[in-house]
Amino acid sequence: MPTGSSGPVAPPYAPRELGDGLLLRSATGADAEALAEFNAMAHGGPPEIPDVQAAIWTRDLLRGDHPTSPVSDHIVVQDLRTGRIVSSCLLISQTWTLGGIPFGVGRPELVGTHPDYRGRGLIGAQFEVLHRRSEERGHLIQALTGIPNFYRRFGYEPALIVPPPRIGFPTSIEELPVGTEEAFRFRPLTDGDLPFVAEMYERSTRRSLVAALRDEVLWRYELTGRDPGSDYCHDLHVIETVDGAPVGLIAYLKILAEGSLFATLVELREGVPWKESAGPVLRFLRGAAEAIAARDGERLRSFGFVLTPDHPLRRLAASQLPLAGRPFAWDVRVGDLTRFLRHLAPVLEGRLAASDLAGYTGDLRMTFYRSGLCLEFAEGRLASITPWLPEPVWQAEVAFPGQAFLHLVFGSRSLEQLEVAFPDCRIRNDLSRVLFETLFPVVPSVIWPIG
Repeated sequence: MPTGSSGPVAPPYAPRELGDGLLLRSATGADAEALAEFNAMAHGGPPEIPDVQAAIWTRDLLRGDHPTSPVSDHIVVQDLRTGRIVSSCLLISQTWTLGGIPFGVGRPELVGTHPDYRGRGLIGAQFEVLHRRSEERGHLIQALTGIPNFYRRFGYEPALIVPPPRIGFPTSIEELPVGTEEAFRFRPLTDGDLPFVAEMYERSTRRSLVAALRDEVLWRYELTGRDPGSDYCHDLHVIETVDGAPVGLIAYLKILAEGSLFATLVELREGVPWKESAGPVLRFLRGAAEAIAARDGERLRSFGFVLTPDHPLRRLAASQLPLAGRPFAWDVRVGDLTRFLRHLAPVLEGRLAASDLAGYTGDLRMTFYRSGLCLEFAEGRLASITPWLPEPVWQAEVAFPGQAFLHLVFGSRSLEQLEVAFPDCRIRNDLSRVLFETLFPVVPSVIWPIG
């Protein structure tokens, strides 16, 4: 998608009459205020509490300078009798990686319908054109966050699960000993820091199976392109030694969420000791949380870090971050599973080569009860993927109900966990079990998406 100073360019969706005076069309810049007002209402809480951050985010996106989401990628349903917007959503294009393999992702967001117009299939109509555009761009999956269970009807599965955050309280953090100074200091990011930020972010993504890619254009937008009131706006600070050498990066949201502040990234350069930096990082984030709470007139309840379980800070600060929050899931839609698995072949082959089954030749067959696939390996290479369905289907040696298999693909659940959760998930062959456990291990993901 071409980009420029005014953002990417894309043709508008073809207008479509939905009946009963309703028109589906692309949004334009002229819709910015009306759509911001609509999203504030649609995503607000009862009783009639508008979501101010959703309105600010909408205005940001409708300005026309977002690096990957042109204004024409916003869909609205308008009631022609009143002129009101009654339903809307949008597509934010981005590139993610899985095991280092990049692929296109379409992210639907700000999905909502006015209460008086729900139950008419308006979201389904919008998703139909949104998915088509996403696939035309070469996106291999769509991923979103939103109402639990709702998006299953459109082919999504909450299969990309982010580990629960570690949470601490202001009083649980160890104070700096009297008479000593912090070994590190923190300063706001500047434009000249972008290469260093990109380096730290790339280093942090190595801890995650799935990650979003960011180029300099996207980093510049994160730094200067967002309204500070947006709930997607982050504060980024460079971690420095006392003599001013940059050694790390910390990013956290600019607002509290239900009285809590969360850091989404903490990373250090290779060779910088985590043991000495853990205390300063914890005290800095506590101070940032207290400042935000005072600024916004809120009560600070807690703060924490959204990090992979093996992150050094998470382990070194375990006693100071005593609680685990709720795990968070991305709903993912894989329109063509065969194509996606073929794209991930280097990851699967690499895992096989590093295992006791290196050089394996044979088939790995699975049924999803109404469909199925056969993965054929030749000397450790994924030679082909073809449809497969046994007859009768319940005699299959490997079976996954619905879209349960996606939990393995995205590293969120082990084979054993799926068997416990789904009685109709069956593995009857020892070799197949070892193959699945080798090809699809549990590997956590913490994703900072493009929003």
